[in-house]
Amino acid sequence: MREVASFIILSGAILLTPPAKAELREFKTPDGKSVMAEIVGYNAKLGKVELKRENGKRVKVKPSVFVEEDQQYITDW
Repeated sequence: MREVASFIILSGAILLTPPAKAELREFKTPDGKSVMAEIVGYNAKLGKVELKRENGKRVKVKPSVFVEEDQQYITDW
């Protein structure tokens, strides 16, 4: 019985924990443009990363549009 009570308390604590804050990052292109966004997914079949921009808009792009450092970040993600 005590195990059930512990499970219920732990489950409630997990449900009340706020989700982790998204990690916005400045992704840069070789021509000097940039976008603040977070990675939300990667489609290996299409070879595209899905980014969620600051305004909430989602875009799918090939990592190769970004500078090498950002491409590495995407790979590590």
